Amino acid sequence: MSDLPRVSEILRATGLSPDFAGIPAPVLEAARQRGIALHRLAEADHYAYLDTADVTPDVAPYFDAYLKFVAETEHLPIVSEFEVVSTRWGFCGHPDRLAWHGARRVLCDWKTGDHLGLGAVALQLCGYKLAYEEQHPSELIHETYAVQLRSDGSYRLHAIDAAASMHIWQAAVVVYRAQQERTAA
Repeated sequence: MSDLPRVSEILRATGLSPDFAGIPAPVLEAARQRGIALHRLAEADHYAYLDTADVTPDVAPYFDAYLKFVAETEHLPIVSEFEVVSTRWGFCGHPDRLAWHGARRVLCDWKTGDHLGLGAVALQLCGYKLAYEEQHPSELIHETYAVQLRSDGSYRLHAIDAAASMHIWQAAVVVYRAQQERTAA
């Protein structure tokens, strides 16, 4: 595991992460725990070690939404919950899923919740895409998706135009580095 700063750390430090101001800490913590559980279940489903006893009532609708997404799309997992590293830009990240959608290689990020800030998700996926393609220059990512898994068991697939946001992600990395240098001085 890399000791480089993570995509989420860079977004937080540069003020580009989702804004959770005004949401009570217990609500945020419950959402965080639910997200962690869903990610573990999706990974277990992909690698065929899923124990349905791990699907708790609070996570069940989100996992049902994930299962619907997999069943209703051409989604064929390649790898889940893996690390990508950009040595050129000096960061790492942990995408949720690399998959095939038909003949297209895609990066997917699971998001649990009924509201989604696509701007921050777009930057997160830009970081993952940039690092992945640096490591795998002959295996370009065709599309990036935020897969919004909702409390009613439905899902919404959000296509993210990584090219449109890549310059903002790169600027965030430059600003983050400048902040780190300033703090170290």
